[in-house]
Amino acid sequence: MKSMTGYGAGKSQGSGITYLVSLRSVNGRFLEMRFQMPSELYVWERELREVIQKEVHRGRLTVFVERQAPLKVVPQKALAQEWLKALKSLSYDLKMEFKPDLNNLLQVPDLIQVKSSEALAKNEKSLFWEALFKALRSFQKERQREGRALEQDLKKHLRELKGVVNSIQKQRTRAQKELRKKLEERAREILKVVDTPRLEQEVGFLLE
Repeated sequence: MKSMTGYGAGKSQGSGITYLVSLRSVNGRFLEMRFQMPSELYVWERELREVIQKEVHRGRLTVFVERQAPLKVVPQKALAQEWLKALKSLSYDLKMEFKPDLNNLLQVPDLIQVKSSEALAKNEKSLFWEALFKALRSFQKERQREGRALEQDLKKHLRELKGVVNSIQKQRTRAQKELRKKLEERAREILKVVDTPRLEQEVGFLLE
């Protein structure tokens, strides 16, 4: 027995690139998949859906993918040149000596940008699948563990319910016996005071 809820995570590394994949599901009658991953990875979405559908059949599943690639420091040279031109023009108009200062230039917003490479390397697909399959194995183990716990919990409740039913049946049998006893006692009391000939007459009418 497997639970529809579960969580699993997987990680893979290679060539300075790291993939972190996690799967999380909640109850649902049918399989619904939602992806949260970098835009450059959506080229693998169709294959990703096909692989998951073979392993998971029900539940609302969210797939999280994090891609960590080497960072690159990229100077915006064109922006720097435009700033220098503007400063040079301003110093000329104000009749001031123009002395380019790199430290001042570095204060320009976005002049130096830190980016991660969005271009996918040749071996990245295998890294991605490695992390995914690790996450799937972890996810399935968690679902089995939760399923076993759920099964034990259901059995416990069934035993408790059976005990309640048995108790009700015993009480019902006891109540029936007590009611029968009271009726018999009441009947005997009535027979002591009733007019016997009259009773026989009423019985006769009933028998007719």
